Amino acid sequence: MLEKNYDCLVIGGGIAGLYCAKILVNSGKKVALIEKETLGGTALRWGALPVKIASDYFKNNSEDEFIPYYRKSLNKLEEKIDLLIQKSNLDLFYGEGEFIDENTFLVGEYLIKASHIVIATGTSPKSTKEFIIDKEKVITYKEAANFNQLKEKIIILGANVEGVELANVLSKLNKEIILVEKKHLILPDDDFDLTYPIERDLVENNVTIMTDSEVIKAYTKDDCVEAILKDGSTIVADKLLVTMMNKPNIPKGVERLNIDFDENGIKVDNNFRTTQENIFAIGDVNGKLCMAHAAINQAIQVAEHIIYSREIHQNYDNLPRAVFVSLEIAGVGINESQIKHDRYKIGICEFKDTWRAVSKLYVEGFVKVIADLNDNIMGIWMVGKNVSEYIGLMDLLFKKKINALDIKRGLIIHPTLNEAVLEAVLNLKEIDKKCTRQ
Repeated sequence: MLEKNYDCLVIGGGIAGLYCAKILVNSGKKVALIEKETLGGTALRWGALPVKIASDYFKNNSEDEFIPYYRKSLNKLEEKIDLLIQKSNLDLFYGEGEFIDENTFLVGEYLIKASHIVIATGTSPKSTKEFIIDKEKVITYKEAANFNQLKEKIIILGANVEGVELANVLSKLNKEIILVEKKHLILPDDDFDLTYPIERDLVENNVTIMTDSEVIKAYTKDDCVEAILKDGSTIVADKLLVTMMNKPNIPKGVERLNIDFDENGIKVDNNFRTTQENIFAIGDVNGKLCMAHAAINQAIQVAEHIIYSREIHQNYDNLPRAVFVSLEIAGVGINESQIKHDRYKIGICEFKDTWRAVSKLYVEGFVKVIADLNDNIMGIWMVGKNVSEYIGLMDLLFKKKINALDIKRGLIIHPTLNEAVLEAVLNLKEIDKKCTRQ
């Protein structure tokens, strides 16, 4: 065995691991990065980025040139990751490996020792007795991201963010899509006025949406898959795509250490430290919040905690989020269905009512601002093309506890679609749920 010593070891080369390792290296730390398979992880290889590449393409193009365009984009991704590694001064090791003790990790022929270890191993799809993932008939986002190899009729299990985004892209590739959701609406965590334009767009692209429906079991049979619904009916298709069925990737040898974990992930404290003092867990593997931008945030915070001993005070109550479809949903703060009291304020401005819309041939969507009776902003939500680009930094505004007056006093460049936020604030009107129910 060859022994190598480092200040920090990062296990997992997904988006969280890459960010964490980069910041540690830039601070002067000697860093090793271990990746079991392919650098980039779910977010860059099979999740948010591939879906965004496809969604962006179909906003302005037909199916004809998609596959060459998609492959070219993935080649750019490879080049970008390679350049990141080349520019960094870290040591990269490939292999699964295992913990030997709290400071030692074995990978291949190398015993890697480090004062601090960061676990960023993410999650992977899991089978259940009802849905056995064989990667041929019963598939996940990993197989779906290889868009050109999917057959014509696909059942998507779950109209959550993952399911809706994939339905949007696959429908543009002339696939016959059946989107099955056990709750009453698609994207059930969002308000109906936000999700309705997305549902309408999916239906216009020949997606069959089955709400209040639940697939309880699936069988592979000959060249097809048969899905059994709770009401006893069946759906036959070429493939069944299951969503949001993941398990944490717990590194081997963890059972030798003082690290607490369960089926949901590795337990961490407010500093993302495990029950083993020198070992941290970031990203999806800790089960706190399985979103790429949350993983990046945790990577930055933990790296700086290791460097500067800076305590982490992270609040995810106002986490910005988005749905990448033809008409995107993006927002920060709470939505209307989460408001616990009866009286509050809502302000809406459609993008077509802004001055910027005069110069645009097509402007669809709107901004929705939610405030309490004292005009403190509780949520800002948008529907429209590329609205995810507008919403990101508004998380910073929420951390400053802004109110309607702050937005009125702010300077927003004219003419821009961002003025719709100001117009929505100017349109704030009181809502009384009691009156609405009556």
